[in-house]
Amino acid sequence: MNAFRLIIINLVVLLVLFLVAEGGLRAVWTAQRCMGEGCDFSRLTSVKFQDFSERLETKFLGLTQFDPDLGYAPAPGFDGVISAQGWDNAKVTIDANGFRVSNETPPATQADILVVGDSFTFGDQVSNGETWAACVERKLERKVDNGGVFGFGAAQSFKRATLELQERDYNTLVVSILVGGDLERDQMNYRIGFPRPAVISTATGVGFAPVSDPKTPGTRYAPKPPRRVLVFFYENSLIAATFMDRFISVENMTGDRLQTMHPQAASIEEIARFVVAGLADALVEEKILLLQYREDLKRGQVVDERDMLIRLAAEFPDLTVVDPYDTLASYDAAEIWNEHHNPKGNEVICEDLVAGAFQ
Repeated sequence: MNAFRLIIINLVVLLVLFLVAEGGLRAVWTAQRCMGEGCDFSRLTSVKFQDFSERLETKFLGLTQFDPDLGYAPAPGFDGVISAQGWDNAKVTIDANGFRVSNETPPATQADILVVGDSFTFGDQVSNGETWAACVERKLERKVDNGGVFGFGAAQSFKRATLELQERDYNTLVVSILVGGDLERDQMNYRIGFPRPAVISTATGVGFAPVSDPKTPGTRYAPKPPRRVLVFFYENSLIAATFMDRFISVENMTGDRLQTMHPQAASIEEIARFVVAGLADALVEEKILLLQYREDLKRGQVVDERDMLIRLAAEFPDLTVVDPYDTLASYDAAEIWNEHHNPKGNEVICEDLVAGAFQ
């Protein structure tokens, strides 16, 4: 009985200490906001301070299909209006070849420009005619095939380009890389629930691993029950949420967004060289490397990756590098970004690309 009482007392003491620490951490967070971005008392006035669902990407549902070479790809024939968070009823149309439609009345010629990349190329959160690919098509009066795919890594995007070049002839290939984001994705064999062809390093060199099994529990194709206890603590405890964000892939708590690194993943620089060298060897006349950015332009990883990519590209004289870093830095973030580029931001990218590579 004494042992039982001792356990109860210790548990109560731990609970009290936890509540005190939780309250203290929330007070510190609130004070920091008041001294910086503006006062926000939400973490003091409510136990639940965040919604777990807002941490997740949901736009893929219904817009993709499994692809044995790429892991997933846009579903040909998709045509709809997306009202997910941040999209504001954006019109999205995918043509029969799996490309994002750019303009309702494209040039009446065969596409001679292929662009590939991630969501910044696909045009997340904007309608068909508001992507930078659509703008390039209008300015040059040359048909553009937009092969961007949301969530793709740099090497995964380039792999799509190599597959498309086997099917169609193009004069120009633009490979877009989100600096500080895309190269990391290529180290993953699963990302937000989708199987991927990770870039791996072996005794024979750097190359693609086979696409991971889509039926692994926890993927979009084989979901399992969410970890509701962890979700509860993530939404209601700042201590727990801070710990999870640092040490746990939060996506793995949902049951359908498995996210893991490949055990043989190549390094960031190996992946960058793999992509840049592959682009230099592509059998097209014009080869363009376009660097793209989120609004965290000055983050250390972004600066380092930018320098690395420019250095690697300089080894290949046939490559044209378009880097809108300075142009983007001249704007207030809200003018051109809404997580992704808004229509004005895509116009800025388009103008730098046209001026830097086509004139």
